[in-house]
Amino acid sequence: MEFRNSVVANSQYLFTAGVTPTNSVRVEIGRDVGTVGPLRRVTQQVSVTRDATAAALERDVCLVIDRSGSMTFDLVTGTWMQDSTQHPYNAMSNSPNFWIRNKSYQWWWFWAHPQNSRWSSMLPAVYLLADELLATNQKEKFSIVSYSSDYDPTIYDHDLNQTTFNVETSSVIFEPTFDYVAAVTHMDNFYRYQMPIAGGTNISAGIDQAVEVLTGRDARPHAFKVMIVMTDGQFNQGRKPWLASADAATAGIEVHTVTFSNQANQQDMMATATAGRGIHFHAPDGDTLADIFQEIAHLPAAAIIE
Repeated sequence: MEFRNSVVANSQYLFTAGVTPTNSVRVEIGRDVGTVGPLRRVTQQVSVTRDATAAALERDVCLVIDRSGSMTFDLVTGTWMQDSTQHPYNAMSNSPNFWIRNKSYQWWWFWAHPQNSRWSSMLPAVYLLADELLATNQKEKFSIVSYSSDYDPTIYDHDLNQTTFNVETSSVIFEPTFDYVAAVTHMDNFYRYQMPIAGGTNISAGIDQAVEVLTGRDARPHAFKVMIVMTDGQFNQGRKPWLASADAATAGIEVHTVTFSNQANQQDMMATATAGRGIHFHAPDGDTLADIFQEIAHLPAAAIIE
């Protein structure tokens, strides 16, 4: 029996002795020279051995979040709630300027309602994912990537200043960290107050960005790489997401996909999960999404690698 270190290289596991951290064990059994003996009708001695290697794999997990404009929609109706007075953070509706108040419905287009939006329905599930990662036996590194499309809207910010925001196709919201709650809290605050949720849906850009994170300078060579891609709709920009997912799989990354809302294209995301050697999940509501993230957090991290 040998205790060694296994790392992922070119989509294969390399089993190396004398290297830490120790995360795998190789067991060899068989009939060797000490127990070898003749077999009936066989004139020569026969020696048979078998070995197997199991690894308890730490994981680098990257959550890839859809921040396209439809994430500000109501989860049930699939459109914006038009009564601007029901948005507690709508600075436009409280402006002394009549012309600004008259256009207060525009607030809904860019700043997610803290209860009645797909974005706000998603957030508790993401916080739960952070908590569940803390409860696992292995030590994960956790990062967050978001995606939509290039977009430069000029809109009112929370101080009622007309501001042109540079919405990028994809961005790293939080680099790999062991402080999972800090990562989610940063994402929550960033898109609640600092950056609008807007643009199209370029899923492949989010996947490609996550590949860079999971194979970049903060990636751990001994860790199993997992990507969780969430969308509430269907891609309308960029290349087909399953092509990006196949590239991720080639880089040694397992890609799970989650469709959130009944307007999401489940078929495309099933294909994306298949190409990424992962699993597809569908969540029609926030509670189901929380259950899914909990399940993904506890997917087995041990594997027979030889």
